[in-house]
Amino acid sequence: MLWFRSDEGRFPGQQGDYHTGSAGLWPQEDFLTCVKYEGTVQDCLADVARHALDALQDYIAEATHDPWPGQRTMPDARAQVRGSMLHLWYGGADDAVLDCEPIPLADLADA
Repeated sequence: MLWFRSDEGRFPGQQGDYHTGSAGLWPQEDFLTCVKYEGTVQDCLADVARHALDALQDYIAEATHDPWPGQRTMPDARAQVRGSMLHLWYGGADDAVLDCEPIPLADLADA
């Protein structure tokens, strides 16, 4: 389970009461379902990673009331396997708003 949480009282939260709660998802279950029914391992890995980035973005935006990590609008969450690396970012392919450090696929196999 991948959980998103913040300290109580730190951000306004969705209701404006400074109780942001928590959110989570099951990346491994999503991955196994995708591989079984929908696509290649690389495509499913990218899809699950993009979904996790999207869920994180939603959690932060609801907690802070800001379009994180954008300024006026929320940029799209993106993920792509290139060679032996998983690349994660927000924004367009040529104009990332936030670019994460690429993750070696070998590290994911060990997780």
